[in-house]
Amino acid sequence: MDKIARRYAGKLRKAILAAVRAGRKPNIDGLLGEWRAAILAVLASAFVVGNDATDRSFKQRGGRAFRSVPAGVVARGVEADVRRLVAETRARAPGDLARLRNLFEDQAWKAAAQTNGAIKERVTAAVVEGGDDIAAIRAKLDIVGIGYEKPHLLQTILRTQLHLGYSAGQLDAVQDPVVQAELWGYEYVAILDDRVRPEHEALDGTKLAKDDPKWNAIFPPNGFQCRCAAIEVWNDEAPDSPVGPRTDLVNDDGSEVVAGPDPGWAFSPSEIVSSA
Repeated sequence: MDKIARRYAGKLRKAILAAVRAGRKPNIDGLLGEWRAAILAVLASAFVVGNDATDRSFKQRGGRAFRSVPAGVVARGVEADVRRLVAETRARAPGDLARLRNLFEDQAWKAAAQTNGAIKERVTAAVVEGGDDIAAIRAKLDIVGIGYEKPHLLQTILRTQLHLGYSAGQLDAVQDPVVQAELWGYEYVAILDDRVRPEHEALDGTKLAKDDPKWNAIFPPNGFQCRCAAIEVWNDEAPDSPVGPRTDLVNDDGSEVVAGPDPGWAFSPSEIVSSA
């Protein structure tokens, strides 16, 4: 994702600085289409990788092989697989992946528009604070996440869309009737380090049936830069009873941590897939 983010950041910076030198207000709307195309490629490719990962999980348990997306995705790390597929679709645009891209048009437009708004706010602040000092504007752009070497704002958006696409592919794969017959539910897994959000940590270890409505609100990702995952729990692994979120965690002020997604993230990743 870094290469895509740096490429777009470079074009943004070039357009912004050229406008400042010419005494014009920077206009980045013309680059929105290119950014949307990048997000679209990431979403569609991540969907394939997530779908294929679930396929492998099922086959490893002796289930029937199935595949609703093109073959050939090899697990070498999700981001590496997505990066490779993005490059392949840019070069050849296979029919199946082109079809998948159509499923994510709405989400790509939404994400691109949101990003554009965030970028505009930061660009305006950088230009106002930097004035006509090009070096100062460059430094401000670095700070607000539009740096060429570390475009962290753009990286955050791409990685989050990658996670959404991956989870949507995962959920799509289990719709196969044969898989449904073997799938009990999911287990929520959080990365328990010093970066984990308390609300996500409280979800770690949650095991609920596949049709439990709570998954419509907590199936990861549950926020920007969320690193949580939901793994399949098959019938022969099912717990005697569902396992709910933890209730023993407390905030710094002593209040109980309420398990759940970040504000605005209480939805299922499957909702980003267009029905068209």
